[in-house]
This record gives sequence, structure tokens and C-alpha cells, in this order.
Amino acid sequence: MKKLLILIILSLPVLFGCVRKDTLEEESGFTGWAVGDVADGYGSILKTTDDGFHWIRQGSISIVPGVNLYDISATNDKEVWVVGDSLSFPVVSGFDHISADTLPYGLILFSEDGGYHWSRMIDTTLLRDIGLRSVNARSSKIWIAGEKGTVIYSANKGMTWTRPLPDTMPQVTFNALTVKGQSRIWIAGNRYDSTGTFLQPVLIISMDGGVTWLVTTSFSTYPIHDIFALNDTTVYMVSGTSILRSFDAGLTWIEVYNAGALQILSISCDSTSTWASGG
Repeated sequence: MKKLLILIILSLPVLFGCVRKDTLEEESGFTGWAVGDVADGYGSILKTTDDGFHWIRQGSISIVPGVNLYDISATNDKEVWVVGDSLSFPVVSGFDHISADTLPYGLILFSEDGGYHWSRMIDTTLLRDIGLRSVNARSSKIWIAGEKGTVIYSANKGMTWTRPLPDTMPQVTFNALTVKGQSRIWIAGNRYDSTGTFLQPVLIISMDGGVTWLVTTSFSTYPIHDIFALNDTTVYMVSGTSILRSFDAGLTWIEVYNAGALQILSISCDSTSTWASGG
């Protein structure tokens, strides 16, 4: 029997962010995670073990200023990955020093004890001036995507990282990714011009574990917010106010729901149900 990591969107005066929902191996508790920022710039990691009735803020690393947290993925009830970005700041107890300039750095946090302690993984060669927006962790394989067309991958639980996607999409911010099996990967985002104005959505698909990629842009005229693969061929995506579905691994799409004036921001599903949330 499998249990599911809760998918929610928080919209509170001091916290905003979303929880990624992943299918976990069988575990003893029903565990959920939320990440985000608070008004004074402190990143937050929250954890629930009782279906969301109570939440506990996790770890000293989550209360250091200048940290924005955007996504979270758990491989089991112990191992959890969080991504975001970190502005430069002076040496703080528990953190590595970052050079004193104004550029942000991609931020990767990892816990192997259920969120009690966190390790910070950072490679300034790969992640300087690049915010990270989405993470998908499966056993030792970690996929992360973010700004400036950035996609990074680790096959050994973060010991080393590679960039499997050529650096050819600097105007694209990837904000969602989903993985099925050993080889199928979907990474979704949006292209912007130099002023930050949205131009078009972008979806890249790999059927061979990231060796080759197909780029598609013609399925919608609105920004992509999230994507979730139910299996190797059935994929759901939210774009603007619409829920889109593909039965051919993302090659073609149909609209299955439109929320009118409501922006749909996240989606997840299992074999019988689909959940979406927005605002």
C-alpha cells in the first residue's frame, strides 16, 4: 500500500509557498511538507505528521534570513530535498559563507532524518545567479530545474551534479518537473523577455533519461504553473486557468477543465482522483 505526500497551497499573511506531492513508499505516518517565505525574508520549512492538523517549523537552517524556498520532494519519511535561492549575506552559524556580492545563488537543502537537521549543498559554478524552482527526488536520483533554462541532475544523492540540458534557453524559467520510471521526464516553464513579460510556455520532454530532449511550445498561450505524470503516458498540466491532459506522454494536449477567473497553480493525481488548487 502506498501513501501520498499531501499537496496544498498556503496563502497566509506571513507564509506563502506550495507543497509538492510525491508518491512515497509505505511509511508509518501520513507526512506532509510545506515550504515558502515569510514577510521579513525568512524561508520556512513546515512539517505535519497528522494529516495537516498541526504543523511544525523544521530546522535551524530554515530560519536564516535571505532564503526563498520554492519546492520540496521526499523520497521517504526521512529523506527530503528543498530548493530555492539565497541572497548574499554574512557568515551565520550553521551556514557556509557566500561571497559578499548581490547575486543570488541556487539553494539546495537536504535532510536525512525527517527534517530535524539539514545539509546545504551548493555549487557556485552551476548555481551562481540562478534561482531553483522545482525538485523531484527518487531514491538516489535527483532532478532540479530553475531560472535561465537551468536543469541539473544527480545520480548519487547530490554528491555530484551535471547539467544534461544544453544552455540554450536563458530566457526560460522552469518551475515544475515530473518524472516517471527510469527514463521519462517532463520539465515545464515559461519564456520571458528582457523586461520580465511572459512570452510563451515551454515544455521539454525526455524519453531516455535526459540524453535527448523534445521542446514543445504550441499547446497553450498561457503560463504553465505545474505538471504531474500519472504514468508513462498520462500527464496533467495546469496552464493559466486550465487543466490540460495528455494521453501520449505530452505530445498533444486537451483541456479537461477551465476555472474561469481562477488561476490554477498546482495539480496532482492518482489512479482514481485528481487534485488542483489555486487562487
